[in-house]
Amino acid sequence: MKIKDSHNKRGTTILGNTPFVDIKIFFTARLAKACRLPFSYHLLTYLFLSYSINGHGNYTLSDLEILGEEKNYLEFFQHAQDLRPVERGQRWKELVEQMALSYTYEQLKRSAVDDQTIALMDKLIDWPVLNNNLFFKRSRAKLGLR
Repeated sequence: MKIKDSHNKRGTTILGNTPFVDIKIFFTARLAKACRLPFSYHLLTYLFLSYSINGHGNYTLSDLEILGEEKNYLEFFQHAQDLRPVERGQRWKELVEQMALSYTYEQLKRSAVDDQTIALMDKLIDWPVLNNNLFFKRSRAKLGLR
């Protein structure tokens, strides 16, 4: 199926060799105009298309396991809660505890703790799975954090 190119007032192609975002904007504008929708619906349609077409999904347990193997702590903790609570089983809890303890021990090896580490540790202590972990609390206390 071939899409017919539309032209703007300057005579240049709207759908020709443009980025994919322009195509989404074009079709969103067409849909809003055809349905005589207010601007807010137009914007919501664009956001929905952006989210669904670009494939911005959440991380899965498999993704987190790979990050754990790579010892990629920052990305792991940034996305560990992407899993819905129903999907956070025993393996997820073990992985989070293991990564938190490993990260803490890595920081203990360093001579000084930076602001980024303190901020992350402050966030992690609020996670229920880590708030109840005695080993994490102790290793966090060794860093000088309460």
